[in-house]
Amino acid sequence: MCDRWWWAGRADLFNLSGKIWKKSSCIDNNKQRNYASRAIHGVPGLEGISPLELLTKARREAVKFGVKFHKGTVNKVIKRLHHFETFSGSVKFHSKKILLSYGVRDTFPELK
Repeated sequence: MCDRWWWAGRADLFNLSGKIWKKSSCIDNNKQRNYASRAIHGVPGLEGISPLELLTKARREAVKFGVKFHKGTVNKVIKRLHHFETFSGSVKFHSKKILLSYGVRDTFPELK
């Protein structure tokens, strides 16, 4: 499960879902760090693509690999004997493995 949808988490989810892990879910809160960018650079074959377009393409491809998307934010994970319980609000997910991908937030100092 990935809580935030960023490039490393997305790539890991693709590699694990449908190939190694048979079922995968992504809990996404739709708060991408690059939402205000006009274009993304440094992604081979997708130079200049908008963040929204990249996200749309990536989600379509992930669904082909069997990924199921859920809107929300992971607020708790509990390790049980043979599985994990992952909570997003009042919704509980059970899984054998988890992949946390939570992104980066910018914090700017106050300017005087």
